Amino acid sequence: MRRTAKRLWVQAGIILFIVCFFQCEDWIDIIMGRDSFLITDMAFVFPYLVFHRLDSTEPDITILVNATISIIMFNILYGSYLYDELHGTGIYYFIRYRNRMKWYIQKIMALLRNAFVFHMVYLGIQYIFSLNLTHETMSFHNFEMLISYTAYFTILCIMTALITNLLSVRFGRVIAFIVAYAVLGIMRWTVLAVGNATIFGTDQKIRALIPIHLTLDDEGFFTGDTYLSLAVAVLICCLLTGLLYHVIRSENIGLLQEESHV
Repeated sequence: MRRTAKRLWVQAGIILFIVCFFQCEDWIDIIMGRDSFLITDMAFVFPYLVFHRLDSTEPDITILVNATISIIMFNILYGSYLYDELHGTGIYYFIRYRNRMKWYIQKIMALLRNAFVFHMVYLGIQYIFSLNLTHETMSFHNFEMLISYTAYFTILCIMTALITNLLSVRFGRVIAFIVAYAVLGIMRWTVLAVGNATIFGTDQKIRALIPIHLTLDDEGFFTGDTYLSLAVAVLICCLLTGLLYHVIRSENIGLLQEESHV
């Protein structure tokens, strides 16, 4: 079995594990015919299952772990993706490219595609599960929630994956994973710490500048400060993408050769 196929099977197994483990009580309630929620509204149930009250003001680490478990598990698979490529068969393609930017862009796009598909499948299962719980049918409103939530997780996941890959290339996998997950915890703590503090001269909350910030309205949609938070996350991703390429291109990691020697 090819390496890519094995990785896909592992991803499928991880998604099923996350869903079954974190929603096992709700699955049991469905099998037994019991109602899991007092409010059987898609705008309540779907965000609850996906974010595990991440938009609350509770400083509970379990909320963070539950809500970001898909990001954590994805980074176990792809957190050292570029590191593995540069220390495996991928190096033979890398050193033969006249324009190494092309190789790098392909890898970044593959990382982005895998993060999107991973979370689309994961959230898609949650979506179907929520429809079953609420006895609602698919609508444009519900589907818009699915797409926006997928974008949210994909952006955060790519940001964390870039941090992990960058640190993996420089310092190794173990340090990379520790730092990347610590970053998520620090961002969550910062969101809670600043509370309702506003940016000088505006009504905008400071927490809107923190990538992991999340606020939902009564309809289950993102508010404006959440979109600003995602915009900041996208900007950080762009900076990390450039920095990672600079590190790969300029650092002698022991396996790179100049084009003149190929």
